[in-house]
Amino acid sequence: MLTAALLCLIALVSLLLGAVLALPITVRASGHVDEEGLGGQIHAAWGWGVVSASLSPQGRDLRLFGLALPRRTRRPRPGTTRETPRRRPKLGRVLEQSPVLLSTFRRLLFALHASGSVEGQAGFDDPADTALAAALVRWVASAFPAPIRIAIEPEYLGPVVRLRSSLVLRMWFGELLFVSLRQFARRDVRQAIKTLRA
Repeated sequence: MLTAALLCLIALVSLLLGAVLALPITVRASGHVDEEGLGGQIHAAWGWGVVSASLSPQGRDLRLFGLALPRRTRRPRPGTTRETPRRRPKLGRVLEQSPVLLSTFRRLLFALHASGSVEGQAGFDDPADTALAAALVRWVASAFPAPIRIAIEPEYLGPVVRLRSSLVLRMWFGELLFVSLRQFARRDVRQAIKTLRA
């Protein structure tokens, strides 16, 4: 009797683990930045809507099989805690390791099956800063695969930021786990992470 119950428990855990690894997660996000401020929303669903969550300026929503779950309000904790400042990697080290980091980033992005766009105009007071930012945007855009489009036009006439973005991710935990382990098993990736943390 005990053996049969144990086998049923193992089978149930294996079934749940297989579902987590095999069923897709879909994330849809959109946002904008302009003179009026920031705005956006995000929606995530696992297993074609078995579990879903939404977050927007109007609030958040969590559902299970389409039924809304009650939200728990957090009570503020008394007192404040001081956070230990984290040491940031130097820009020179980041640029030195950028080929390896970009290659890893692209492979992880493919595993996320990402598509989307960032479009709009941006500029600073100094045209030289605008030109430098435009060159940086072109460099970043070249690192993204074709389904992601970055089209930010430089605005040299004055400081302005008008951006709108959209993003769709469709991922499987099994594939993402496999690709992540394969990337971090590479010696050059481990060396790049070690260099950035030094």
